Amino acid sequence: MIIYFFLLLLLLTCLFLPFLKNSFFSPKAVLLLFMWILFWGNRYSADYEGYSRYYDLFSTLGNYSFLETHLEPGFVLMNSMGGILGLTYNQFLFFFSLIGFSLLSFSIEKASPKPELVYAFYFLYPFLIDVAQIRFFFAVSLFVYSLKWLSLNSKKSGIKYVFCILLAASFHITAFPFVFFIFFRRTSLKKLFIYCLAFTAIIIFLLNQRYLFIIFSDSFLISRLNAYIETRTRFGHFLFWSMQGMSTFFVFFVRQILKKNSASNEFLNIIYRLNIFCLLFTPFYMLNGNFFRYYRFIAIPNYIVFSWGLKTIKLKNRAFLLFLLILVPLACATLQIYIGNIDNLVIPIIQKNLLWH
Repeated sequence: MIIYFFLLLLLLTCLFLPFLKNSFFSPKAVLLLFMWILFWGNRYSADYEGYSRYYDLFSTLGNYSFLETHLEPGFVLMNSMGGILGLTYNQFLFFFSLIGFSLLSFSIEKASPKPELVYAFYFLYPFLIDVAQIRFFFAVSLFVYSLKWLSLNSKKSGIKYVFCILLAASFHITAFPFVFFIFFRRTSLKKLFIYCLAFTAIIIFLLNQRYLFIIFSDSFLISRLNAYIETRTRFGHFLFWSMQGMSTFFVFFVRQILKKNSASNEFLNIIYRLNIFCLLFTPFYMLNGNFFRYYRFIAIPNYIVFSWGLKTIKLKNRAFLLFLLILVPLACATLQIYIGNIDNLVIPIIQKNLLWH
């Protein structure tokens, strides 16, 4: 019970710091350290046993096959390196998560005026899921880090962005489509919206006719895709559409506030374009809720935009804006974490840690 009280106090401190003009204390380092400990000290999350078995397999050189496991090569090779160094699985998680959190922290600290707010929103959603889905966590860390290159208008920065995305895809294949975003970073917003709307309609048609599955029937991508469509949603996709739509609306709303106050910058414009680009993935939510991972890619960048809004808006209006913005991670967390996953996700990760259980 004490740990929950400590966590609640820490999150509230991070969330309400934007109301203070000057603060002598910043809890962001404490929250970041706490999240890191929860990650590498985890022993009982939903996917822990599966990844532990994979680690035992991959860390013994020669006892694995990419095709047999259908796991991405970057993750397999990193597991093998852990075996070469003689690390146990939790020791491997220690260094694996240290790299991931370092990438996230560097990106957030550089892009956000209120990093503690971003960390608090991230903890609410989707941090607890990331603790269980470690490959996806690492892919998101690389993706968020790669965004800094998009705001630089040069061929060299574009190459660096593509390299980071391909590296992220080597840990989780879902990162690969973001390679194509490089072609839209300078497209006008009107054209980008029209392109995405048109492609979304085409994807819906292809999914309904199952043409995508016929075209890519023998590919590695479809073998990973099949794992996501074993069970289909009936009406759940409307909830996922609502969550992403609400987040995108608030990004647009904050962007308008920043433009009015002449506080916008190229990075924030890139995040707005990224939200429009991610409309392409929404048809797949009709297949399975696992595709909502694509929103999780842009959750942290969106929280960075939210933090700019709370910094820029007048102090008397911050409470109302914070109330609106916090609905995004809370609604997503309720939908994906707190409905049906308390016992196999929340309690094991927070209570059953190596350091205090």
